[in-house]
Amino acid sequence: MKNDTGMIAGVAETADTNPLGEDWSCSFFFPGAPTHHVCRGFVWKSGVMTALPTLGGPDGFAAGANNRGQVVGWAENTVHDPTCNLPQVLQFRAVVWDTRTGGLQELPPLPGDTASAATEINDQGQVVGISGICSNAVGEFSAAHAVLWENGVATDLGSLGGVAWNTPMAINEKGEVVGFANLPGGDPGAFNAHAFLWTEDTGMQDLGTLPGDALSQALGINGQGQVVSGRGRHRARMVGGRCRRTLSRRRRTASAAAGGEHSHDD
Repeated sequence: MKNDTGMIAGVAETADTNPLGEDWSCSFFFPGAPTHHVCRGFVWKSGVMTALPTLGGPDGFAAGANNRGQVVGWAENTVHDPTCNLPQVLQFRAVVWDTRTGGLQELPPLPGDTASAATEINDQGQVVGISGICSNAVGEFSAAHAVLWENGVATDLGSLGGVAWNTPMAINEKGEVVGFANLPGGDPGAFNAHAFLWTEDTGMQDLGTLPGDALSQALGINGQGQVVSGRGRHRARMVGGRCRRTLSRRRRTASAAAGGEHSHDD
């Protein structure tokens, strides 16, 4: 993830072995078998990569950044959470790192949940992410609830009827949120998601799929309310008002190479 000031935020594997043998969230995105190495969120600017602090545990993950130098993600604390599925052991919470001051703010889950993770932040400081149980530290029941944090307070954004994989991916400067959420029915923990758009006025709306597809994900939204969504690695589309069109391979490649500026408002 990069912002308009040239700062890049992301996650990197370190040479250190995880003391508890955890796979952590990063193993889901890295190729090959899990290495059980510690992963840390980082920021890169002006040729310098800096690791971001955790909440006391070994691992962290940076997922989004705004133009005010704030980075969001999630980080482990030292709590051995009984809702974790092995090899995950430690609880994790959503965090905001302020790269200007060095500050670290924990964002709590919804009442009754034990874990949270932040995926994106806009320039107003509004943060979106997930709230749920520890589970596998990736999706599933860790994403029991889609949430919006304002001034550190979490609001449940609702669902499309499913109880897992309710995941916001982007928020624009108007506070409009897109992501994906499970539909009801079938195995509740299996990925069975449709792209969604959430606004304060309408709540969560199902954006559906392209003809012939069963699943979809919304990955970005600009200031005009145009949404980019995709179906795995196969097809992408842009939704704006009543317009839905499949994007060419060339445009999809350019979008991926852009680093996923999820809340860009051009």
